[in-house]
Amino acid sequence: MPALLPMVMVLFFAGLIAQTGLLSQSVAGAGAAGALESAAAQRAAAAEVYAAACVEAALEQGDVVSSSITVTLPAGVIAPDDAGCMTTSASSGLNVFAYVPSVPGAAGRIRANTLGDMSWYAVRASGTAINLSTGTSYTVSSSIPSGELLDWVVINP
Repeated sequence: MPALLPMVMVLFFAGLIAQTGLLSQSVAGAGAAGALESAAAQRAAAAEVYAAACVEAALEQGDVVSSSITVTLPAGVIAPDDAGCMTTSASSGLNVFAYVPSVPGAAGRIRANTLGDMSWYAVRASGTAINLSTGTSYTVSSSIPSGELLDWVVINP
C-alpha cells in the first residue's frame, strides 16, 4: 500500500496539469482553433473594407477599364497582401472586381457579416468563381488568381 500512494499522487497532479492546460485553451481566441478563427475574422473585415474602397475608386475613375486600380483605404487600414482591384466592360456598365487572398473560414465570415450578400464569391480556379450564397459558378477574369475572395459588382458611372 505505501508504494501505491506515490503513484496515485503523481497521477493526480498529472491530471491537474492536463486539465489546467485544456482549460487555458478553452478561452475564446486561445489555441490553434482560436487563432484560425481570429485570422478568418480579420481577413473577412479587411476584404469588406477593401472591396468598398475598390468600388469607390472605380466610381471616381468613371468609365475607365483598368486591370489595376489604385485603392485608397481609410487611415490606419492596411490592404491585404496581393489584394487587387480591377474593372472590365459589361453590357450594362463596368464590372468591378475586388479580390483578396482567402484564409480558412473567411468566406463564411463574409457571408455572415454581409447577411448573404450576393456579390461575394470564392475563386476556386482561374476564371471560375463560386457565389458564396448560392453556390453557383460564374466565369470571371482569368487574371484573378485562384484562392481569392472576390467582391463583384456592376456599376454605371
